[in-house]
Amino acid sequence: MLNHTRAQDIVLPLLIKHKLVSEEQVERARRLADTDKGGRSAAYHLVKLGLITPRKLAEHLATAFNVQGIDLGAARIDDETLKILPRDMVERGIIPISRQKNALYVAMADPHDVETLDHIKFLTRSQVIPVVADECSIEQFIETRFANKTEDDFESFITDLVSTEIPEIEIVEEEDVGILAAQEEVESAPVVQFITKVLTDAVRRNASDIHFEFYEHATRIRYRIDGVLIPVATPPKKWDRAIVSRLKIISKLNISEQRVPQDGRTRLKVGSRVVDFRVSTLPTLGGEKIVLRILDKSVVALDLDHLGMGEREKEILERAINSPVGMILATGPTGSGKTTTLYSLLTRLNVPESNLITIEDPVEYDLPGINQVTVREEIGLDFARALKAVLRQDPDVIMVGEIRDRETADIAVRAALTGHLVLSTLHTNDSASTITRLTEMGLERFNIASALVALIAQRLVRKVCNH
Repeated sequence: MLNHTRAQDIVLPLLIKHKLVSEEQVERARRLADTDKGGRSAAYHLVKLGLITPRKLAEHLATAFNVQGIDLGAARIDDETLKILPRDMVERGIIPISRQKNALYVAMADPHDVETLDHIKFLTRSQVIPVVADECSIEQFIETRFANKTEDDFESFITDLVSTEIPEIEIVEEEDVGILAAQEEVESAPVVQFITKVLTDAVRRNASDIHFEFYEHATRIRYRIDGVLIPVATPPKKWDRAIVSRLKIISKLNISEQRVPQDGRTRLKVGSRVVDFRVSTLPTLGGEKIVLRILDKSVVALDLDHLGMGEREKEILERAINSPVGMILATGPTGSGKTTTLYSLLTRLNVPESNLITIEDPVEYDLPGINQVTVREEIGLDFARALKAVLRQDPDVIMVGEIRDRETADIAVRAALTGHLVLSTLHTNDSASTITRLTEMGLERFNIASALVALIAQRLVRKVCNH
């Protein structure tokens, strides 16, 4: 079904100005648009009423959108060109009209639809140049070209989708992954190549997370880039089970278990870079939502000089980490970069004369020279128990991934008071709230005052593009 848009109504004042239609005729077309269940625009109904020709409308749409216009009724587009984009996308009114070197010209009703343009760029690896066409011509073009053609079979569809070059990517986990090599049929499936493209593309675009979301009638893939979720792909519903199975296989999760959340991780080699992915599944009404956190050390600057701190704040932290004992807490909402800040502090403290140990859930970055412990609550190794064990390991610096309960907080404070430098995170909105939060956990205020060396409250702020 054609993906109609009322964005084309921006041309209406231009048509009235050039006396191509009257205000009364536009008002009549608008009334038809208001009752149109297909969401067609008033500009569409002007053509249907015979008040303006598609060619004349295309000319003025080009002026209104400031792009090239085309009358699809007079255009000659061969079948091979149409196959550049998936069949369902073409039937929604996104028409590839020609390809010249690395540039793909696409006719569409709303050439300012950035989300769709980004999706096409992702699928084709081409520079996408939008060309505006009127909705009526797009609808007639689709009816003419596909009226007597049956739907492409599934194999043909997915072959078209993943026909672009697949970059090098391989699993480099320490565990035995021989089972994957034995599943020759699964490995050769185009859906596997599609997932490979998604993971690789996300890494190359410096995304922090990949969201695979499954709804009743649609599937959506989004990247979180600079703190904002951006839709990038909408694979067919037929792929849902295969996508979930593939992601579970590479992250060592139970494929047959779909009722409870699962957590896993995988390490992939993307080109020359080795990237860790932390994988989380969550049962939802439409299927298992899967989120991959990308942990790419090559794009994360684990250095105080590259965190965007002001000189005053940096000086305060420099003094704080020079203290041999005490506690430094980083606070802020989820995803604000607290762990990155603590890793940056650990990098400064990582010298041969010191014994550094971290307790994390899970370990996000493998730091040479630092002993890192992963919390495993399913076997009873929680933060508190791990922290008790670490204190018997003669540590100089201890990093606790998160203070979640009174027992962990109490042990951490006692460690800070007995000759250790303790780094940790806490979920509060600002520095002042941290004192209140620790008090509510049951800690004595005099112990908090004696242990605390510095409190950090931070947010993730998007940077302005240099270009």
